[in-house]
Amino acid sequence: MRWTREIQLDLFGPVKAAEPAPPVSWVEEPDSPVLADDPEPAAELPGQLGLFSSRSARLAPVRRLLAAGALGGAAEAAAGIRGEVALARALRGLSERVAATRSPEELASADLGAELARIGAAAPGDVLAAARRGVTASVARGCEALGPDGTVAGRLAPEWWEAAGYPEEAEQAAHRALEREPAAPRTLLWLANHRYGEGEAFAARDVYRRAVAASGAVRPGDLADARVAALLLDAQDLDLDPPGPWLVLLGILAELWALHPVPARPPNPADRFHEALIRSREATARGQRDIPSRREMKSLAPQLFAEFLSRGQI
Repeated sequence: MRWTREIQLDLFGPVKAAEPAPPVSWVEEPDSPVLADDPEPAAELPGQLGLFSSRSARLAPVRRLLAAGALGGAAEAAAGIRGEVALARALRGLSERVAATRSPEELASADLGAELARIGAAAPGDVLAAARRGVTASVARGCEALGPDGTVAGRLAPEWWEAAGYPEEAEQAAHRALEREPAAPRTLLWLANHRYGEGEAFAARDVYRRAVAASGAVRPGDLADARVAALLLDAQDLDLDPPGPWLVLLGILAELWALHPVPARPPNPADRFHEALIRSREATARGQRDIPSRREMKSLAPQLFAEFLSRGQI
């Protein structure tokens, strides 16, 4: 069967033009590959020939290496199995083709139909499925090398790990990115939506707070949590434009999250309002009233100040 561009698009997402290659090759065999879930074959009943299950068991190491993106290792493993010469040759061809790509963007848009077809002709469908996962894992690994918030074909590294069938690795990739850049807005937003989708609304909202506090525009469709998305409408109602810098304050007003320190960056009007709110609350806690801070908040955003005042949050 000839592999069409439509099938290739379905496997790897939207195709974009390849970016210039990094100074060194990003294609590396993983030292400790993440192993795919590969249950042991069912026990054979007396009298069964067991030809299929025996081959399935022999190919289990190949599937695991493939799914982890260790394509060269999978080819070597197949070469060591009696009767799998054709499969080893096909896997070697895929490994060489992947290694020859200059960037993860080029790999994501590559037409690997011929290489995958040879694997499909030489092995059961689960080996072919593992090969597809392995290619996607290679793209994910290369996407991570681009740095926090780096994308390939419009997808972050965690999204590529998800596409490869590794949800836990996807979350770990997000954490690795945030260790390098704690205010990476797209990664923060992905992690918040991921946790919300896992039913962890409380933990998700703390990440949403960090995401909206980071620089970059946020749209309602980007936010899985409807209550956080509603803050954008609140910003419109209070004539806060652009709304992005004010979302943390609106979340405090809506009691979605508590008051936190202002991010370290050149202050914008929303940051100055935030700092004045902190000073005002500290004065209130001491039984005092900070008139200068209140005046500053009123001058920066009079309607928002009135809302905080009417709700007794100043």
